[in-house]
Amino acid sequence: MKLVHRLLSAVPSLGSNLLLYDASTGELLALMDADWITAMRTGALSAAAAKSLRKSESKVYGFIGLGNTARATLLCLLEQEPERHFEVMLQKYKDQHILFEERFKDYSNVTFTATEDVSALAKNSDVLFSCITHAEGNVVDDVNKFKKGITIIPVHTQGFMNCDTEFDRIFGDDTKHVSGFRYFNQFKSYNEIGEVFAGRDPGRENDEQRIINYNYGLGLHDVVFAAKIYELTEDKDLPTINLYKETRKFWV
Repeated sequence: MKLVHRLLSAVPSLGSNLLLYDASTGELLALMDADWITAMRTGALSAAAAKSLRKSESKVYGFIGLGNTARATLLCLLEQEPERHFEVMLQKYKDQHILFEERFKDYSNVTFTATEDVSALAKNSDVLFSCITHAEGNVVDDVNKFKKGITIIPVHTQGFMNCDTEFDRIFGDDTKHVSGFRYFNQFKSYNEIGEVFAGRDPGRENDEQRIINYNYGLGLHDVVFAAKIYELTEDKDLPTINLYKETRKFWV
């Protein structure tokens, strides 16, 4: 069971905790901070989707929103293809672009530029990640400013509704996550990203297509990460809490 809060007044605004159970007995195994799990599984999925859906010879990777999710996404991008050079364009926000670049100073396969103009990101990015937690209206009002062949991955889904009826292909990690979108029935072509990973959908069909992958996140990913982390703690000296659980059938 995972509890998530997204509060504009909190620092950071996104936080979560997770209770991990043995599904066969109902035994509570662990209480975990899920912030790292949430960030890294989201980054891993975003990086995998970008690799699967990007056009050939993609060079420029844009980032809007430079928090933990964006950092996790770029970490996964750089680590999954260490032999590939990434030109990363950042949208300036306060001094976050400077801190972002500093975080990746030890990576030789990335170079950075920064701009205040979000339209420049739309125009120049081959892959555009939006990691903002909240958007008022459209990130870019003019859909025509998005270059041909762009792949957009709105990690928290907001800000790209005007693209839904114009882009060539739309993907989601789970249909129920996106079926309530205002223009879902007007998508030109829709499928789940898992079908691309499984090889049952080609994903991108040519380098002219503009594609969106709505990366909302699946609870199953959290469970897999949490279970693997729990396995790693078996020989570690961690705090334990003894819970008295009634074993009699009638105890009231």
